Amino acid sequence: SAPGSWSRRRCAPSSLSDAAPLKLSAQIVQRLWSAESGRHELNSEVHRFNDNLMPWHSNEELVSALVAHNVDFVLIGGLAIAWYCDSRQADDMDLLVSPTLQNSGRIYNALVSLNLSNFAVDSFAKTAVQARIKDRYYAELLTPSTGGPTYGEVVQSPEPARLLGIPVRVPSRAMLVRLKLYAIAAKHEG
Repeated sequence: SAPGSWSRRRCAPSSLSDAAPLKLSAQIVQRLWSAESGRHELNSEVHRFNDNLMPWHSNEELVSALVAHNVDFVLIGGLAIAWYCDSRQADDMDLLVSPTLQNSGRIYNALVSLNLSNFAVDSFAKTAVQARIKDRYYAELLTPSTGGPTYGEVVQSPEPARLLGIPVRVPSRAMLVRLKLYAIAAKHEG
């Protein structure tokens, strides 16, 4: 997926034209925009995301390590869309992280605690980082894209949620639409 944006999962067979993913993206944006806003009833007994990530319990270990090390992150991508559109199925977990040196150090410590030492302390202290951790976790750690919404903008009005039983933040519906539109534009320009 594009750094700081949504995962681009293959939702259509490769035999379809390039317009198929764009049409699917437009449908996702439309569903997101029209989704009912009353999705805020999450409590300790309802874990909205568990149904989407059941096969990847290892992601729980990653999210727990990030939370334990006070990493500043927000859930984006398919799982964030699923918060507002329950028909959306995610194929991985995309986490947007704050691109500061302090936060990068916390990410480094969290990853080292999981025996993932192929990152430098300052790896996440810049924009447009896309770190795939798919050999062991089905996840990506991203920093905001250059020219796209900043991390501060993305987390301006987050929704509290739970991911695998762990408290996380999800961007507002309007911000998810903005991120998706930016990703579509960046894909077709580049």
